[in-house]
Amino acid sequence: MSHSADLPKFSADDFRVAIHELETSETASIAEEKDKSRPSRHAAVRRPPYGYAFQEIKNLVWAKKHPVLSVALEEWDRKEKLVSSRVDRREKRSADLISQIFNIVGFYSVYQGVVLTAVTQLVSAGKDCGSQCGKVWFPILLTGVGAVVTIIGCLDKFTTLKKLEKSIKEERRVQGEAVKRGEGVRERGPNFRFHYYNELEYEGTKSFWKNKIGVFVSLVIFTGIFILSYFVILCDLWVITKWEKGL
Repeated sequence: MSHSADLPKFSADDFRVAIHELETSETASIAEEKDKSRPSRHAAVRRPPYGYAFQEIKNLVWAKKHPVLSVALEEWDRKEKLVSSRVDRREKRSADLISQIFNIVGFYSVYQGVVLTAVTQLVSAGKDCGSQCGKVWFPILLTGVGAVVTIIGCLDKFTTLKKLEKSIKEERRVQGEAVKRGEGVRERGPNFRFHYYNELEYEGTKSFWKNKIGVFVSLVIFTGIFILSYFVILCDLWVITKWEKGL
């Protein structure tokens, strides 16, 4: 059911007069800011004699009877609720993507553990480690394929995550603008000016480049260690003889 049915009925002349008054007050306020010093647009409103709560209700009653601001308040409230639900869904999606990245890295670790176990069992079944060196290419191939698939999967998740965070930033901008303007009407009443809220500051998007670098560097180091271990196990290379014979 539309909320517009609860609004007072206004004629076309009422809207024209109200819009003209708003435009006149906006123009005068901007000119006043340019011509002489005045308190910051974000400065606190002077404390009313009966307290802020009473003054806000008084301003809200006035705004509900205003042909333009009554519609604006309804639209800002609708937009804030709609955007809030979108932000919640996208933030949950963002958390899921981060969990999926960790799961991909975890699966890669398990996969590499299985390959290393197979290599170790192959050596244990043979008599001479050096004779198995011709087979070192196969576990290296398996490790390389697993690393490439893992990196591609992580890159895809990070790319989606970046796009999602940009959407969240834009949604938060719209949400913050609606909330601030609604609060401005409640706090300032007839002194409310639209242009006070044209340059609101918002938090930037989350940056995941540190996470991305950390994941990829870890994968490269992890992969390199496993490849070196295949040469040590299968080809008997880089063996510390003192440790073999005992110090």
